[in-house]
Amino acid sequence: MPNGVEVSEEGTYVSELLTGLGCDSIITTELTVNPVITTQVSASICEGATYLLPDGSSVSEAGIYNTLLTSVNNCDSLVITSLSLHSGYTSEEFIEICEGSSYVLPSGISASAEGDYLSALTSVEGCDSVITTHLSFIEISLPVVSASGPLTFCAGGSVTLTSTPAASYQWTKNGNTIPGATNQSYVANKSGNYKVIVPTACGDRTSLPTIVVKNNPPVVSIAPAGTVTICANDNLLLTATVAGNVSVTYQWYRNNILISGATDPTYLVTQSGRYKVKVTDTQTGCEKMSSKVEVIRQSFNAVITPDKSLVTCKEDIVLTLATNAGAGATYQWKKNGVAIQGATGLTFTTCEPGTYKVLVTNANGCTRHSNALTIIEDCDKKEDVRLFNIFPNPVKGKVFIEKEYQGDVVVKCQVLDIAGKVVLESESLKSNGGLFHLEMETHSLTPGIYFMKINENGKIYSQKIIVQ
Repeated sequence: MPNGVEVSEEGTYVSELLTGLGCDSIITTELTVNPVITTQVSASICEGATYLLPDGSSVSEAGIYNTLLTSVNNCDSLVITSLSLHSGYTSEEFIEICEGSSYVLPSGISASAEGDYLSALTSVEGCDSVITTHLSFIEISLPVVSASGPLTFCAGGSVTLTSTPAASYQWTKNGNTIPGATNQSYVANKSGNYKVIVPTACGDRTSLPTIVVKNNPPVVSIAPAGTVTICANDNLLLTATVAGNVSVTYQWYRNNILISGATDPTYLVTQSGRYKVKVTDTQTGCEKMSSKVEVIRQSFNAVITPDKSLVTCKEDIVLTLATNAGAGATYQWKKNGVAIQGATGLTFTTCEPGTYKVLVTNANGCTRHSNALTIIEDCDKKEDVRLFNIFPNPVKGKVFIEKEYQGDVVVKCQVLDIAGKVVLESESLKSNGGLFHLEMETHSLTPGIYFMKINENGKIYSQKIIVQ
């Protein structure tokens, strides 16, 4: 105060002083106390930034800062600054999209390729915020088709195609939908480019193509075709023809039985039967059996028989033809290989010596010669066979030959078939007179007409016998 007293409180103070003249001097002091100003300040900054305190200094760390200033009244003024830091925001996201689509990043930019993308943003506190986006495609596998066997096969074959599991299926062939082919498996029996379509999270997906090849068999025909009739002594050449320029192998069959060694394009038929040829494509292995050719090889019999011994002396012998040549057959008798004019019937009568046979021609033009019979003229030595007793006749088993002799004689007996062939023969037997008796066993002979020929000291006797 003026009087030298210190005061610190607000109020009215009177100071009594003496003037220079020694007079009292009173000074009244009205003391006002201005308070110290304290200010609380809350502030925040982004991490990495600085903050300017009231005294002009910069700080970058969080904390409480006291700043002492002088007010306008020259009093102390305290500013307490509470400083906090906001960290920068860093985050990441993992996003999967379908290939061919796009994704809008946090920054607003669209991305359609796989990769890592950084989006720099500002937070509500004004600080940097970085979002890392890991963008990838949804892994969608194409359906895979497996086959149950070879994809190449011959006509009549097939292969089962099977897709990997999916919610549903639709099979296509050559780019076209196969109606009703909506199962996991499909049986393909035709050539084509096969695929399967299945749904996924990113839409339909189509498998890689599976190529199926069906090879057609060779086209084969035989000439002549149908039913062919040939004669008994004729052969028929069958020829197989394959369409196109195809390399094949051949195998002929008769009555559905493989003919060993018959592997040429042609086959010479020598007997009746049903003939086919199987051809095999050497490139694809595909086989084809031809239509059958029915070959009828006509055969018939032609046998002539005489009505008596072929040893004769101007006595007519009737030759009779037995044949199964059928209706429309014609006949030509021959003597010594020369046709006999007008001799065209089933019988021919002659007494002339020679070799006789008949040429039979059936309605289809097939021919056959009968057996040949040789007529022998023997007038000098022919004797009356009735001098002999030949019994029984017809015979079944043993036949007996008897004759009464007065003197010595040598006798030999033979049995001839209708063709003049000796089928039974006795030894030469000598008789010294009396009853000559000979037995011959005929059980080995086929029933039919035979001739008993007896040679008696050079004299020939002949008689027909019937063996039962």
